[in-house]
Amino acid sequence: MSRFTNSNALLNITNSIVREYWTPDNPINDYPRLKATSPGGVSYNIYQNASFLRFDNISVGYTFPKTMIQPLKIQALSVNLTLKNVGVISGWSAGDPENSDANTPRTLLFGLNMTL
Repeated sequence: MSRFTNSNALLNITNSIVREYWTPDNPINDYPRLKATSPGGVSYNIYQNASFLRFDNISVGYTFPKTMIQPLKIQALSVNLTLKNVGVISGWSAGDPENSDANTPRTLLFGLNMTL
């Protein structure tokens, strides 16, 4: 998790993931201060548990009864809705633990099937 070591671009002014980092007034050991560098030849990593539970696909559909749609001169009519990446439950403090800390987009798909 090199993104948590505050060794990214614009070292002295950025906090690429919103988190509390070390300051003299906030001496924590969770994350280093901005522009933190390790001594020559020494490296460090920050490890976190990346376990997660994803609610990925939820689909619902409805087929209209023929008695309802025949007066409209429609032989068959159905609609469906699918939501992808509904949500993630995780203790991971960055983006998506499955997608290299990037955010996985949420997608809404709507379908209509009609026979005239």
